[in-house]
Amino acid sequence: MHIPVSVIITTKNEEKNIERCLDALGGFSEIIIVDSHSTDQTCAIAQARGVRVEQFSWNGNYPKKRQWILDNISTKHDWVFWVDADEVVTPGLKIEMHTLFLNNVQNSGFFVRGRYVWRGKILRHGVMNNKIALMNRHKMMFPVVDDLNIEGMGEMEGHYQPVLKAGFTGIGQIKAPLLHYAAEDEAGWTRRHERYARWEAEMTRKDCWPVDPVPW
Repeated sequence: MHIPVSVIITTKNEEKNIERCLDALGGFSEIIIVDSHSTDQTCAIAQARGVRVEQFSWNGNYPKKRQWILDNISTKHDWVFWVDADEVVTPGLKIEMHTLFLNNVQNSGFFVRGRYVWRGKILRHGVMNNKIALMNRHKMMFPVVDDLNIEGMGEMEGHYQPVLKAGFTGIGQIKAPLLHYAAEDEAGWTRRHERYARWEAEMTRKDCWPVDPVPW
């Protein structure tokens, strides 16, 4: 299986997750880790597997990490697939992407559903996140948002979608899921979502949410 997509994993101190993530990426043409100066073994683990590692230093302004990558990091392919270190690509997802790129893809990007893993079990009901994780780097971009002074925000773009560049259309949906191991540390889960809630409340107060590419 050859999938003509460049997988980009953004990391910082992900030694507990990165091996599991990388183990699932066989078949992709290119894998790149863009790290934020980890102090653990994240980069060493990746480099031992022959994975290309680049470093990112945030200057406190836009562009944030993902858009900076699009602006500064070369990739073999126009299509990039954003994968977090605590996510695992399923075999079905790889098959679907492989089939997709056997044809002439007309869309500019694709939503990919995340399915949470809780206490070792894949949750099959309830709300699943759905994000534009597969995109043509020349047709989509991450918007600049007035969030730099919001508590808890940092180098990564928040939970808003990339947007279409002028003149481009078409957002599709990948059906097969991406597994998300974000809930393994339950105390960390609570802290993370309390931070998300504060950020979202301030985004709403400031009325600075970008327009979603698909209204729902």
